[in-house]
Amino acid sequence: MKRQVGFMKFELFKNIIDQIKGYNDFVWLHFLGESLFHPQLDLFISYCADRGVKPFLSTNATTLTEEISMNILKSKLERLILCLDGTTEATYEKLRVCSSFNKTKRNILNFLELKKELHKLKPYSILQIIQMNNTEKEIEEFKKLWGDLADEVIVKSFATWAEQEEKIRDLAKEEHKFFPFRKERCSCFLLWRNVVINWNGDVVPCCLDFDGKNVLGSVNKSSLYEIWNSKKMLKLREKHIKGIYDMQPCDKCAEWIGNRKDDLYPFSRHFITKVKCKI
Repeated sequence: MKRQVGFMKFELFKNIIDQIKGYNDFVWLHFLGESLFHPQLDLFISYCADRGVKPFLSTNATTLTEEISMNILKSKLERLILCLDGTTEATYEKLRVCSSFNKTKRNILNFLELKKELHKLKPYSILQIIQMNNTEKEIEEFKKLWGDLADEVIVKSFATWAEQEEKIRDLAKEEHKFFPFRKERCSCFLLWRNVVINWNGDVVPCCLDFDGKNVLGSVNKSSLYEIWNSKKMLKLREKHIKGIYDMQPCDKCAEWIGNRKDDLYPFSRHFITKVKCKI
């Protein structure tokens, strides 16, 4: 990733939440960054929850100290994903360079024990491992280790990040790589469901656009409503409907989410008819 990194300002965050309340049930408070580093994370979580938008968070748990764990458990965080890629020191530290397996595992165990001691039901706590060549042999052991401790265990499919980085692609199992001939492709439903907002306010259509190459607009200059319905966004959806995937990161994406093609796609399975009768 070459784009500049930083912390989102609280005023910008408030503006975003004020715009989406009533439209979104939840929001993820992370995107290619460790949100536990943010000095105002508690404020972000509270602002979401107080406005009816459920705050979700994912962390690699390397900095999940007892103090931070206590703050999270006292907060209104709804869902927490704890990522630990491996059950052995060798596997984990090969993937998480400069991280300590024993320290991170201890952080997670301490958090879960503290949650139990305090009789807290939230946040709903998920242990996650990514399925790839390095972790394949440890997945069943991972499920056994964390199955009775966490609320849920997830085995996440490996994302090649649209093969924008060869070293990442090489970590994937063959079935997770991009093969345009493997199956018929259709429009990615994500273009009608969500957007990603970078820390500086730039809006991109998908989390795979980690370098912000396809910026749709900025919430510092336009409303999210305007960006969602902008010519850029409409053009992107139109290209997908026509089967044109020549833009990054869509051109080599193996993580697109779509339905079968039909006249109403992508809306067909989401229509609900409500009939009100008065007698």
